[in-house]
Amino acid sequence: MIITRERLIELAEREAVKRGERRGLLAAYVVGSVASGDPLLAGCADVDIVMIHAEPPLRNREIISLSPDVHLDLLHHPRSRFDSPRALRTDPDLGPALCQAIRVFDPDHFFDWVQAGACAQFDLPAQRVARGRQLLSRAREARAALGPGPSSPKDFLRAAFDGANAALMVDGPPCHGRRLIPGLRNRFDKMGQLNLFRELIQLFGADRSDAWNVPDWVATWAKSFDRMIAEGTDPLMQPVRRDYFLRAFHELADSGQPEAILPLLIMQWPVHSNQTDTSDESFDSTGAYNDLLQAADLTPDRIESRKLDLEATLDQMELSLEAWAERHGV
Repeated sequence: MIITRERLIELAEREAVKRGERRGLLAAYVVGSVASGDPLLAGCADVDIVMIHAEPPLRNREIISLSPDVHLDLLHHPRSRFDSPRALRTDPDLGPALCQAIRVFDPDHFFDWVQAGACAQFDLPAQRVARGRQLLSRAREARAALGPGPSSPKDFLRAAFDGANAALMVDGPPCHGRRLIPGLRNRFDKMGQLNLFRELIQLFGADRSDAWNVPDWVATWAKSFDRMIAEGTDPLMQPVRRDYFLRAFHELADSGQPEAILPLLIMQWPVHSNQTDTSDESFDSTGAYNDLLQAADLTPDRIESRKLDLEATLDQMELSLEAWAERHGV
């Protein structure tokens, strides 16, 4: 398959129309890297499609493999999430996605109605700041939920990245996915605030990246993902999804960006049911993951002591957001 943005949109429309033949699908739209115009990384792409249903959907997410290089990532939402389009102007997730979205199924113009209401006055300074404050509040709530006692490194990182995206919300949509770290770097650079980016990546030890064992971590991640696929307990764990991340890891490594790989490895690390499998004594998923967390200084028993570092970073993001608000009269 020759992968072009137009071809990916066509595949999304085909899937949406096919599903629209069943009752209950109101609308579907493409978001993410395909909508923003830069879908390919390491020769592969996913197509993020949001599907709006008249009734609560049976599942929230699906992965559909189309080829070794392309898959569809379907997110299912009930209509109730879109019943107040004006409220979506300040939603830091749905709002920015809607205003970049490409409609692929909308027989009753429900999506047109939602998008028109959500995106009207979307870029007013007050709306931008409201989205940033809402995302920052979510980051602070996540930070408050950490500890006492062992906590999740994934939750720590989600709070950190929500805080970073809160500061960037005044300049555009949040950064996500495989390009998370390069995207954040570019956006902070555009705003003349690379100091905030450097503070962010120090939360997971990027200043010590020369000592990181990235190749071994990536190899173990891939093998652990393979075991999850073999277990068949999670329908989202598919070979196409493994390759989607693995090829990106290799490209980021080749371009000298280990700091872009480490947080993705942590957040995407597979957790399978048989962590004690001894059929291959050379394979130790838990040991490699612990080594990764130690390099980032984010082992579960360290999270509580790192909360002050996270709080200081969130404070800096808030100062940036509020300084922008003051300059623009919000």
